[in-house]
Amino acid sequence: MTRKIIKLCVFLTSVLISISSIASTSIPKGFLCETVECKIRLNKLKQYARNGSSHAQEIIATAYLTGEGFEQNSKKAISYFTKSMKQGSGRSAWFLFAMHHYGMGIDKDEVKAKEYLDFAVNKKEKLALFYKGASLLIDDINSQEALALLTQASDLKERNATYLLADYYSQQPTDSDKEKAAMLFLELKVKDFKDSAYRYTMLMDLLPTKSKAVVFQHDSTIERITITGRKLPVIEQLDHAIASLADVYDSPSAMGTRIRGNHISPSKIQIMSGDAVQQYVITRLIKGGSLFGKVARQNPHQ
Repeated sequence: MTRKIIKLCVFLTSVLISISSIASTSIPKGFLCETVECKIRLNKLKQYARNGSSHAQEIIATAYLTGEGFEQNSKKAISYFTKSMKQGSGRSAWFLFAMHHYGMGIDKDEVKAKEYLDFAVNKKEKLALFYKGASLLIDDINSQEALALLTQASDLKERNATYLLADYYSQQPTDSDKEKAAMLFLELKVKDFKDSAYRYTMLMDLLPTKSKAVVFQHDSTIERITITGRKLPVIEQLDHAIASLADVYDSPSAMGTRIRGNHISPSKIQIMSGDAVQQYVITRLIKGGSLFGKVARQNPHQ
């Protein structure tokens, strides 16, 4: 096994473990829905899910998956994720892949898992692109396909993919590849991601003057945006979700419309959504922290 693959194994082990850790019988903290008000709003979204809202289906599926708001039920989670996926949600397909690949309250099924992963990749779901690209790269199967998938994930702001690309290019022999690595680490350095600042500095010390000029020019094109604000409480986030869907799915005729492909994902909605769970899982473990809280809750379906 080459030194490159050994380094990739070290990095990817934490990433792939972070994905598989969703299968734990514990419930991740941070997605609590224990109040009456919260459960009332979830039941409203459940109505929208039954009426055909892909986004509501995804939220309800995640609630059943984590056991927050409803009793944990993997079969119901699969049912709602499947409905959402049939309307084109790559994110729901990604979760179906994880559930079948890691056996989350169900028997493992690699055939179905591959189908769901392929669907998510075709829908450009960033974590699916990252997972498949990283898996191909660590197995040294098809580096060109792997780099293409990781580049797509990086373009979709999946920073782990950007980091892995930077790490890969930094180990290549040519100055042009090292330039790419430096520019990628620079983009991550601006976001204060992992040890990118250190990796960037080390690379720049090795690059010739001509290559440094190329990287400095790229630095001037990077947009730096500082966003300030408060994180919405759970109730407010659920209220935003309800408000965004009410006009279409709150009418008496909504049950019969079943609008296809209406995968609404308002940027302000994070709580209980697939995006929030994904981000929580993948960042918490990569940073070396414990994914789950101190109190473990047993999964009644295992």
